[in-house]
Amino acid sequence: MRARLTNLWNNERAQHFIDYALLLVFVTLMSAFLFLSAGGSFKSIWTTGHSHPAPSSRSAT
Repeated sequence: MRARLTNLWNNERAQHFIDYALLLVFVTLMSAFLFLSAGGSFKSIWTTGHSHPAPSSRSAT
């Protein structure tokens, strides 16, 4: 088992895989952080838009 882990650690393809996995984790965490920090802005935009409907949404008389 130790030999397999050492081989995986020294293998260049495995290092590329680990690099891409870490990059994916970083991008995912940053996306989650931005989504959570901007949540209040989206909520206020939705609330404002919902309380003031566009004139085209009213029925024609």
